[in-house]
Amino acid sequence: MSDRQTRKYKIIPLALSEPIPLEPAAFYYKAYKGEKETIIYGCFALTNNMDDEVIMVDTGLASQEDIEKYDYPFRKMPGAPSLKQVLAEHNIDPLKVKTVIFTHLHQDHCFNLELFPNASFYVQKVELQHAATPTPVEYKSYQKYDKPGLPAWARVFGRLQTIEGDRKIQEGIRALLTPGHTPGSQSVAVDTEEGYYYLTGDNYYFPSQFESGRMNGNFTNLEGWYQSRLKIQDEMKAHGGQILCVHDPAAYTRTYYG
Repeated sequence: MSDRQTRKYKIIPLALSEPIPLEPAAFYYKAYKGEKETIIYGCFALTNNMDDEVIMVDTGLASQEDIEKYDYPFRKMPGAPSLKQVLAEHNIDPLKVKTVIFTHLHQDHCFNLELFPNASFYVQKVELQHAATPTPVEYKSYQKYDKPGLPAWARVFGRLQTIEGDRKIQEGIRALLTPGHTPGSQSVAVDTEEGYYYLTGDNYYFPSQFESGRMNGNFTNLEGWYQSRLKIQDEMKAHGGQILCVHDPAAYTRTYYG
């Protein structure tokens, strides 16, 4: 038996807002009334036990300074920290980020790319195609509006690496095509000392949605959402583990996972 050390990761949740209450229709398909739920904005950083490289899973929304400066039609949250500030608070050097994996290209998941000059950016090919030609109802989400400048992801076009389907990114990290929320949504399977975690983007806002099969209210493919849920369930049967939801405030109650 080989005594070679296995690469294991820690998952560090990076909160970019306080929890925000929203109507249930924002969270659940065909939910027209009920108690408000809370959402949070953020992303995840991955570190490992063998070197000092950092992997980002998504890169968060635009800073409040840029939202104000460029009049972005995004959520205004005065006082919310920028990703640059939050990385510094966690002693994460963005220059050590060599890999960024986008779960999808909605504007709250792919800003701040100027912080990572040494990174390659992984995205599903179908997601990149869809981001370039979104339907009108998705224009704001994909930053298609009559304002100067390019969408955030387009600013690193030369460093975008497209994936078609499932892909091992490196030891202990796999990208899984899981459409539903968007055509090219992908989940990221991360091997940690606690077992596998599945970072599932926006297919679920809370683990309870995954567990119950209650679809969220923001999707592009109804059947794809259910097939993707079955796919993650099969992954969990094969490898064990649990999911982490980037918009779930409970995900940010720990300093790290793993």
